[in-house]
Amino acid sequence: MRVLIADDDPVLRHALKMQLAAWQYTSVVATDGSQAWQALQRADPPLLAVVDWNMPGIDGVDLCRDIRATPALSAMYLILLTGNQEQKDVVAGLESGADDYITKPFSWDELRARLRIGSRIVGLQQALAARVD
Repeated sequence: MRVLIADDDPVLRHALKMQLAAWQYTSVVATDGSQAWQALQRADPPLLAVVDWNMPGIDGVDLCRDIRATPALSAMYLILLTGNQEQKDVVAGLESGADDYITKPFSWDELRARLRIGSRIVGLQQALAARVD
């Protein structure tokens, strides 16, 4: 499954890409929210995303809102990855449309588990959509 990685930190972005490849995910990499949005406008966008909150241009929260407001992208599973750890931030992130919220520093095992959850949910949504069609 393809995963959008949107993070302005080049070290973390590279680490995410390498780790996701080890877990058999293919990465679509964006250095900021605007680049992520452009990647999502292409045919067959990724259905999973790991998005940093604090990025130049479009931040992760606004990116989540834009994705949720776009019917063609509404089935995406969005993980907001951030250093913002206060409860009000968690609530704001989830209310923006994120499906999950992970605070930095994070556990690779936790990220892997949450990606598996996202993959399962996306798969269920696709199966349901196929039954309806």
